Amino acid sequence: MSQFLLASLLALHLCGLAAAAGPLPLQRATRLEARGQVTAFFDDDLDATYGLLPGGELGASWALGHFSRVLVSLGYGATTGDPYHDVPDFDAGEVARLRVVPLTVGLRLASPNEGPVHLVCGAAVQAAWFAERLPIGETDGSLQDLDGRGLGLLFTLGPEWWLQGGRQVLSLDLALGGPSGEVHGGTHRHDVDLRSFQLRLGYALAVGSGEVH
Repeated sequence: MSQFLLASLLALHLCGLAAAAGPLPLQRATRLEARGQVTAFFDDDLDATYGLLPGGELGASWALGHFSRVLVSLGYGATTGDPYHDVPDFDAGEVARLRVVPLTVGLRLASPNEGPVHLVCGAAVQAAWFAERLPIGETDGSLQDLDGRGLGLLFTLGPEWWLQGGRQVLSLDLALGGPSGEVHGGTHRHDVDLRSFQLRLGYALAVGSGEVH
């Protein structure tokens, strides 16, 4: 994890230096963005209970310069799992449920090379509401709804394909990080660490006539 963070920070720095010194093509100022993703949790218990978390997000980005953009997005992910995965000879089915609603605000920097393919690196702050439905007892089947909030950092790295002069954009990136916090309900509470590795596929559409010259 630390190696990926260092690589992302270095890529951000290099992209920033290159953007300041490179050629300046036109870039559409406003984009509407959609992204689908698959999340693999670092936390062993979450990974064993839920496995992969599918999700997606909708958002918008605005150009700050020729190769830098600020992004705001709202996402949603949900999955079910077996909370008794570590209980021998007991199968209650996927009675546990996890839902996550992250709000992401971040900065992205693109390499200033000519051509349609650009390396894009990003850093963001992510705040999230999350909810779990978990059993109260060991194996009696009673369930309790818990919810809470979390905060964390998210780092991304991957290519973008700028099509039709940047009017349409396809992206494929790897993300590392995410929120962590606490869920509670009644007298029960526990920590939730949603930091993860994510594979994300995105599409963006430029709107309006605003361009950065």
